Amino acid sequence: MLLQKRGPILLQTDTHGGATVVFTVAKSNEVRPSELPEGDFRAAVAFYPGWCSRGSLGTRWTPVVPFLLEIGAADDWTPAPPCVAIVRSAIERGALARLRVYDHAYHDFDWPGRPVQLLFPTTNFMVHVGVNAEARADALERVPAFLDEYLKR
Repeated sequence: MLLQKRGPILLQTDTHGGATVVFTVAKSNEVRPSELPEGDFRAAVAFYPGWCSRGSLGTRWTPVVPFLLEIGAADDWTPAPPCVAIVRSAIERGALARLRVYDHAYHDFDWPGRPVQLLFPTTNFMVHVGVNAEARADALERVPAFLDEYLKR
């Protein structure tokens, strides 16, 4: 997990960190730190971010930097459809955003060696987590390529 406050990239690979990225790169969002000038980051990547909803992000969420969303289609902790809808809407408004939804991938699909398992099985909040080797391998190629595209300019 990497988070650089001042520097070229903003990258987080967990639910809350991914949400921090999504909030931070928004053009106008009440939780974006006011001291961050537009252009503080050159690119951003979020893996399976939490709080992807129009209620949390509003209807016009738009990243101010090139943005990549990585998420699993089978993620039942941070479901893909709301995030996908928000990113696609931003793309339609002209945002430099991309997304990759991995079929059959759960939350933490990029966590090496983590077996697929059910968390919290005795509660009302049961979710699956675990690595998906194909999704992880693709993300390990896709994310550096995305960052190279914007950081080597």
